Amino acid sequence: SNLKEVRKKWWSIGALMMIYVALLASSPYFYKLLIDGLETNLNQWNISGSLIATIFLWLFVIIGTIALRYFYGMHLLETVQKDWFAFLMRSMKMMLKLPIDYHISLQHGEKQKIIDRASEAVWDLWDSGMLHIIPQLLVSIILIVSWLFIDVRMTLISLILLPFSIWGIQKLGNTAYKNQKVANTYWDNLFNRIVDTFTNLKVIRIFSREEHETDILKERFSRARDAQYSIRKFWIVFNGLGGFIATLGQAITLSTGIYFMIHGTLSLWTLFFFIGFSEKLYGPIFSIFQKFQETLIHIAWYEKMQLLYAMEREKDNGTLAFHGIKKSLEFKKFTFIYPNTTREVLKSINIEVKKWEKVALIGHTGSGKSTIVQILMRFYSGIEWSIEIDGENIE
Repeated sequence: SNLKEVRKKWWSIGALMMIYVALLASSPYFYKLLIDGLETNLNQWNISGSLIATIFLWLFVIIGTIALRYFYGMHLLETVQKDWFAFLMRSMKMMLKLPIDYHISLQHGEKQKIIDRASEAVWDLWDSGMLHIIPQLLVSIILIVSWLFIDVRMTLISLILLPFSIWGIQKLGNTAYKNQKVANTYWDNLFNRIVDTFTNLKVIRIFSREEHETDILKERFSRARDAQYSIRKFWIVFNGLGGFIATLGQAITLSTGIYFMIHGTLSLWTLFFFIGFSEKLYGPIFSIFQKFQETLIHIAWYEKMQLLYAMEREKDNGTLAFHGIKKSLEFKKFTFIYPNTTREVLKSINIEVKKWEKVALIGHTGSGKSTIVQILMRFYSGIEWSIEIDGENIE
């Protein structure tokens, strides 16, 4: 729903993508033609004109691939930046319609971070998705199908570890994604507590609660650190697994190819081709999954923005004309905790202010004086308590 311009220009984007994929997929074929040409010409101890033409045509394709990637990327950039701008404008309008208690309880930096990470996800969709993941997947599929026609045995041998690698990458990626969401929650709790601590710093010092507050911050920081540490370990395992599988795949291809050569069913040049094939296959696949995991991290933040889109807007319970207090203003069973915090500001407050009566709210900083006035102005809403003017709930 946030890519309207991309959908409008899908035909031009799709056409450029397919040409780009075709050029990428053609490079290994020129490599095979070059190997076959070298094998023939070296056996005859001369260099034919067709071999020179193949080399120059390959160079032309390489230059064309680089140029087309530039035009394809610029076309995507011009298209997606319109969707990105529209997404930001919709997000800003949505933010303005959220209940006032959300804006009071959430720090401006946190709101900025949510919008920033969600908009980054929109950018990442075209950068990692349309420019890297989809083209590389198409190239890999085309090459696998085509190389089956060159040598079925060597192709299947080169692909023998592919199912295991995809399964392992998927498992590790899903675990890393879940752990990243948990770590994001821990970091949010930590930063929210830091903001809460500095906001109520005077109260903390008056009651000598510095050590207690430090212990709370240390506990929350430890949770966030441990969660992030586990994610780093997963990425180390991920990269190590990629290198191990790629090396093992080449070793299997090499040993099997040597066996076929000894029995005279495979040429040396074909063996070189499939060794390069296994390297070109596993490397891009791991690169695709790395980009995919980065995209998942951005999507985790985008989901947070979607929760805001789904948040209930401020309710309209109708209006009632107010002509001043005739009898009294009354707070009933008033207990209040700021949203997204655990600090209890007010507890079991019952106040009745009669007409013409003067009442002073006296207390230290952070005791809830301003909060009572804000709630009276309906900046916050509650279920278990009520505020009534002349017996009428202000809601």
